[in-house]
Amino acid sequence: MNRRPILLFSAAVMSAHVVAQPLPTMPPPGYDQPGRYPAGTVQWNVSYYSSVAGSNLTMHVYLPPNYNTNQKYAVIYCYQGIGVGADTIFASWNVYANVVADNLIGEGKIKPVIIVALDDQFAGTWSDVAGMTLNDAIPFVESRYSTYGDAAHRGIYGYSWGGGYAFNVGCANLDTFQHLAPSSAAPNKAADSTLFPNGGAEAKQKLKTLLIACGTADSLYSASEAAHNYCVSNGIPHAWWPIKNAGHWAGEVWRPHFWNFLLMADAAGISDPPIPRSAYTQNEAEDYDQRRGVTPETCSEGGKNIGFIQNGSYAIYNNVDFGTGATSFIARVASATSGGTIEIRLTSTNGTLLGTCTVPNTGGWQTWTTVSCPITSVSGIHNLCLKFTGPSGYLFNLNWWKFGGPISPVLPPAAPTSVTSTSSIERVTLRWPAVPNATSYRIKRSTTSGGPYSTIANVAGTNYNDTSVVGGTTYYYVVSALNLGGESSPSAEVSATPKVNLPSPWLTQDIGPVGLSGGTMFSNGVFTVIASGSDIAQTADAFRFVHLPATGDCTIIARVASLENHISPWSKAGLMIRQSLTSNAPNVFIGVTPRNGVVWQYRLTTGGNTVTANAAGPTTPCWLKLSRNGNTYAGYYSTDGTNWTQLGSVTFAMPTPTYVGLALSSHNLYTLCSATFDHVSGPNWTPVYPTTPAFVQATADIEQVRLTWTSSSNSTCYYVKRATTSGGPYTTIAVVTTTNYTDRAVIAMTTYYYVVSAVNELAGESPDSLEVSATPLSGVPLPWTSRDIGTVGLPGSAIYTNSVFTVIGSGDDIWNTADAFRFVYIVTNSTNFSITARVVSIQNVNPWSKAGVMIRQSLDPGAVNALVAVTPGNGVTFQYRSSPGGGCNFANVTGISAPYWVRLVRNGDTFTAYRSPNGISWSTLGSVVLTNISTAYVGLAVTAHNNSALCTAKFDNVSLPGWPPPLIQVTPIAVSSVQINLTWNTVPGAASYTIKRATNRAGPYVPLASGLTTTNWTDYVTSVTQGYYYVVSALVGGIETNSPEAAVQFPKLTGRIIGTPGSWNNSGNTIEKVFDNDLTTFFDAPDPGNGDWVGLDFGPGVSNVITKINYCPRAGFEARMVGGIFQGANRPDFSDAVTLGTVTMAPPAGTFTELIVTNSSAFRYVRYLAPDASWGNVAELEFYGYLSYSPPAPIVQIEVDKTNLIFSWPGVNVDFRLQYRTNLTQGQWEDVAGGELRLYRDKWQLTLPFTNYPSIFYRLAK
Repeated sequence: MNRRPILLFSAAVMSAHVVAQPLPTMPPPGYDQPGRYPAGTVQWNVSYYSSVAGSNLTMHVYLPPNYNTNQKYAVIYCYQGIGVGADTIFASWNVYANVVADNLIGEGKIKPVIIVALDDQFAGTWSDVAGMTLNDAIPFVESRYSTYGDAAHRGIYGYSWGGGYAFNVGCANLDTFQHLAPSSAAPNKAADSTLFPNGGAEAKQKLKTLLIACGTADSLYSASEAAHNYCVSNGIPHAWWPIKNAGHWAGEVWRPHFWNFLLMADAAGISDPPIPRSAYTQNEAEDYDQRRGVTPETCSEGGKNIGFIQNGSYAIYNNVDFGTGATSFIARVASATSGGTIEIRLTSTNGTLLGTCTVPNTGGWQTWTTVSCPITSVSGIHNLCLKFTGPSGYLFNLNWWKFGGPISPVLPPAAPTSVTSTSSIERVTLRWPAVPNATSYRIKRSTTSGGPYSTIANVAGTNYNDTSVVGGTTYYYVVSALNLGGESSPSAEVSATPKVNLPSPWLTQDIGPVGLSGGTMFSNGVFTVIASGSDIAQTADAFRFVHLPATGDCTIIARVASLENHISPWSKAGLMIRQSLTSNAPNVFIGVTPRNGVVWQYRLTTGGNTVTANAAGPTTPCWLKLSRNGNTYAGYYSTDGTNWTQLGSVTFAMPTPTYVGLALSSHNLYTLCSATFDHVSGPNWTPVYPTTPAFVQATADIEQVRLTWTSSSNSTCYYVKRATTSGGPYTTIAVVTTTNYTDRAVIAMTTYYYVVSAVNELAGESPDSLEVSATPLSGVPLPWTSRDIGTVGLPGSAIYTNSVFTVIGSGDDIWNTADAFRFVYIVTNSTNFSITARVVSIQNVNPWSKAGVMIRQSLDPGAVNALVAVTPGNGVTFQYRSSPGGGCNFANVTGISAPYWVRLVRNGDTFTAYRSPNGISWSTLGSVVLTNISTAYVGLAVTAHNNSALCTAKFDNVSLPGWPPPLIQVTPIAVSSVQINLTWNTVPGAASYTIKRATNRAGPYVPLASGLTTTNWTDYVTSVTQGYYYVVSALVGGIETNSPEAAVQFPKLTGRIIGTPGSWNNSGNTIEKVFDNDLTTFFDAPDPGNGDWVGLDFGPGVSNVITKINYCPRAGFEARMVGGIFQGANRPDFSDAVTLGTVTMAPPAGTFTELIVTNSSAFRYVRYLAPDASWGNVAELEFYGYLSYSPPAPIVQIEVDKTNLIFSWPGVNVDFRLQYRTNLTQGQWEDVAGGELRLYRDKWQLTLPFTNYPSIFYRLAK
């Protein structure tokens, strides 16, 4: 007989609160973040007896928030990968199923479910997982927890090895599981023909959800892809999610797959209350929910019957509604043997026995008769078990069954009241109060108020999500209630117009029979279209269409900015003009494909064949244009949107109005493909573009870059983009509505290049601004580097002040297979060293926040490493990861908190951890052998153990290779206006030195010379007054150690002492006392003490620029200097004197007072001119500055080697450019292009290749 209908899933059917994003897709940020919503409970290590194992096994069970034993729940059974435990289903580094479920339940996107993690390796790699699950785990779960207990409410998820079992156990037991999600299935997966026998006939009939996923970079990818292809070729509904460039890993595949599976299974009804079946209507025997020892076969009376029944076989039928009470059991049976009996029981084979019905020999397996028997009265809704008994061998066949009664009539329920409708994107949600005595509800819909209505669903609950709607279309609904007595009258009509996720006048819908529903999103001028569909081709199409109405001539232009290239080489994204929205309508189309260039195609008649032509080569991004002029249509493509190539044209009549828009087909019925379109213009759609941002500026600061720009007209927001290479490629790092942005996700001393574009919410994006660059400063001194490792929720930072490192870090943890933390490190090639530090303090963000010292193989999040750290609540921990991407081991000592000392010692491949309360007495925490660490990253590590928070830790007494650095003291002295002489001390063991210079304090520094073996060097600059800062690094044992930064110093000048002769007591000249380096002696001029002065004569031909003057008064007579002036002159009588400064208040005795001079003139003579009646009375003077020097015109020297010309000229000739021309007397001089100008010893040097000119002339210009 005919079966009742089975609901096959649609990937777009989702619960009411889900954003209209087609599934499967990558989850949104925060989908796996704990603490966002109330959490369910994971019951760890729940023990149960396994008859298959012959012993007790354990499972881990997630109960959703507010679990209630009075409510029924669906159950998802999960299997883990090879070599790990079932607990990884709930591990934060793996599937994290509990948190993923918590968030979806908290967001209202799924109904609560139970999740059970089973050990698929309980008896080794090849355990009897099916037997354990079916015979032991499911009966235990359903006896202990409140579950629906049928296939429609059970699912299986598994990753890797468990993914293979999700295939094997699920597909072989579709009477037990109707929702399957194998993820990255391992080689234990059975052959596809075994999984889906008979072309998947049973799967097509029973499966409600089948979501297959695998990363395209996974070595196991081909097996999952083959299963998908088998399903496609046999028409088995499913969803295939090939995650581009993803590997065999939780964060990339397994966790997002589980998120999608929860949504899709919920949409397919895994948590929906079941609709009761009437006990009094004919129920097909093959419509069982559970069975054992029975097999469906073709029935001579039509449809199927169940046969091959033996003693002990049974079939269970869930949710049988007996109403007010049944009185008899009736069945249609056939037997070629002596027959047997049917035990009519409630719930299970050991449930309450209602009656026994005898089945006789009917003369053949397809010779049918009807039998009946009285039963004990039963009322209400129950699961029915038909248990079959008799002698050995096959007993009989069963076609259908029903019950007699009811004892008293059942009245139909009242009509539902207060029905409400809520519109969302391409979805309408209906809700209504429960109707007394109703067992189910029927939802009917029309596009005309008042009907006629068509039934679209039957549900047991009091809400329904209608996703088979087209946005922008108004729908009218009525709901009726049902029970054994019949159907109520309809409710009052309600209407709703589902929303369109697009600006007016755009509309969108799937055209034709797509396997997975598509969707469309619009943001800032970009259309993102997602679609499945077999093709746009042949006699009918299946695709997603985003369209505008058009009348008469029209043109649509768009750039296909991106098209996923791993779904099919014939996926198509392009432009279409279409006569109607039926799948076989006439149309013209031009599109781009991933690997077959641009296609031009058209269908001239309804249901006619499609004509196709393509031009190989072009791919995305690709501009397309489609035009209609009368009855002639033409398709074009372009690389720039300006220069167009016509691919094809056709002339035929297409009545107006037409539909014009964007079309996408994945060329795969059960796989979604996405494409983005921008720069779209068409009929009634010509938005205005914003202007390009101007005057973009980038300012570097410590571990951040501040960007500003001027406002752009017609803009609603801005895209900030960044690259580490000038010219890009750029990555968008922020979308802001202001005209400024601070980039904190940077690495100090790395140069970043930025552009900014303006965006209009309708038109899209402007061209990029001019590029700017900045190099963020470091908060820690060289040779330290500071950066975040792994995926951190908030950017960290580090700063070094007064011998203390303050490190701030976010991150989930340093643990499991990948780390997330802030690292401040030095690189070393040594294999024998130690790192020691005192953790002064650590913020208590989490008891497992960590601050300590680390030795690491690389900066990869999953790198081999050893760490000894202090925590706020778990003492000191020693942990390590011994293989890349592997798990971690640890040992900790509790009862310890900061401040506390930690140390790691490396001796070859052995790493030993120590702890100490005082830095003197050390205790060993543990030791481990870690291999293949040739280059080690050694430093300070901080993780918050909370990816949404920052943890601050302080370290002092830090020592490791290269730190504290050998003391290097560099002294840069400006000896002339263009020359700075640098000297520094010898560093023991230094192989060489490198000179670095900056024009700003703290850098960034530019290397000037390296490989130096002397301790002096001369730098030639444009002007010493511009301000220069120098660092000298010494290379000792492969570690580069830097000196503290040193600013240019100006020397104390000397010369012949000049001034007023004599003294107050006629004891000889006292002007020499001013320059004797003794603050207790002083210049004491003779009477009358007026016009006295003292100074220096630098000598013939020498002029100095004065930058600073230090002066000290005679003790006890400080006020006598008030009003004194300092002068410079080039005549000995100071008739051309220039005032350099004035003493305005009495300076303190016994110390120097500093006067900064800003006059840049050069003088031969300088003096202090004392005020009258002061007798000079200055104790000491110091003049600082530099020699004013104008170097002579440079003379260029040319040397020739085999292939090059080497030009050189004196180092004092700064800022000269080498120019050339090919005629000595005529033509323009042009700057030489190419070559690298460098300062070699005391000369500028430029190397150029030979030219082909017969003669060429060079000069220097400034």
